[in-house]
Amino acid sequence: MVVESKPFIDPRLELQWISEIQGWGVFTTEDLPPNLIIERSPLILFPEKIVDMTYWMLQAEGIRSESFMLDRYMIRWGDSSAIPLGWCGLYNHSDTNNVTFQAHYEATLMEIRTLRPIARGAQCLVSYGSEWFQAKGYITKVDF
Repeated sequence: MVVESKPFIDPRLELQWISEIQGWGVFTTEDLPPNLIIERSPLILFPEKIVDMTYWMLQAEGIRSESFMLDRYMIRWGDSSAIPLGWCGLYNHSDTNNVTFQAHYEATLMEIRTLRPIARGAQCLVSYGSEWFQAKGYITKVDF
């Protein structure tokens, strides 16, 4: 299968600051149909050993890992970790998500696709999965 590799962000999306979570969210500026690719972004890969070494150094310096900002945006990517470019790292979580991501490992790309129609002004929400919250040690999660 050939994967389109040109990164893009659909122009019908915009970022909005959400003060309740002190973070960004991705919102629509127009109605979106189902099964639409709304973003395709490359990733920066980090070998897992580099990530582990970073956490060890933080601990040795007495710095809490939660203050390591990159941790908020890192995702598991096969045997590595990755930071998505574009807006892929800014989609918030919901157990009733309206978008999903698809990993293209051979092209080191992530796509975001709508699952159902999304109304103008709605937030595009992806499911991180329960493992993400457990791995980060979060007791509670915000669900939009």
